[in-house]
Amino acid sequence: MVDLFQLNLALTNPGLSHIEKLQKIVHTAAEHVPQADVVSLWVANENTSSIVCIAKFDKHTGAYSDGGVIGQDTAQAYFSALFSHDFLAIEDVRHHPFTKHMVAGYFEPCGFYSLLDYVLHDNFEPRGMLCCESRTQVPQWQDQEKAALKRIANMSSLFFDLPTYQRAVG
Repeated sequence: MVDLFQLNLALTNPGLSHIEKLQKIVHTAAEHVPQADVVSLWVANENTSSIVCIAKFDKHTGAYSDGGVIGQDTAQAYFSALFSHDFLAIEDVRHHPFTKHMVAGYFEPCGFYSLLDYVLHDNFEPRGMLCCESRTQVPQWQDQEKAALKRIANMSSLFFDLPTYQRAVG
């Protein structure tokens, strides 16, 4: 079971900035999903036609960053599948029907081969996603990794002010 006590403390701490809370979310996910090389937090715009990365953590460099936009025009199958199932575990993103249209514009430039993504909700509506990506092809995402990411995404959804970020990304 994932211990979310430290994440809960961070998300409810009024002394931490939004950036520090975002970094705590992606760092906690990186700790609990060993096969992930990069963990990122994305927010959808109000009509879910695009997503914007608001926090990213690279486990190998230890660097935090943000930025990047993915539009539904190149990721419609991915958006539909993720928002209707609440999670995706794809071992080979370069050949999977939900992600094959994102290869040239996202996965190849970033060097990603596999993903494990969970939706973030606000009032039961999908508003964003917590994404784990691997630079090697993962033979299979482990059940404990899936369970951990789901718990972290759910915890983050409870305390994270997604509508504020949604308005900021348009």
